[in-house]
Amino acid sequence: MSALRYSPDHDVNDGQPWSEEDILDLENHIRQGASLEETAEFLCRCGTVEAVAEKAKRLGLTSQHPPNPPHQTEP
Repeated sequence: MSALRYSPDHDVNDGQPWSEEDILDLENHIRQGASLEETAEFLCRCGTVEAVAEKAKRLGLTSQHPPNPPHQTEP
């Protein structure tokens, strides 16, 4: 599998309020064993993985994978 290049343009939900659908997707991804980074990418919130982790924690969800450092964008 090839690694995808991170693009902040994809993160249209960073800093946006959480919809009911976002919360359901978060719950489902974490329960299926996805990492926080994978979940954040799916939710279009890669730039705010920490916020995704905090939301999961508040909902009592535990990822099997600890969060990695934030993505670095190329100049």
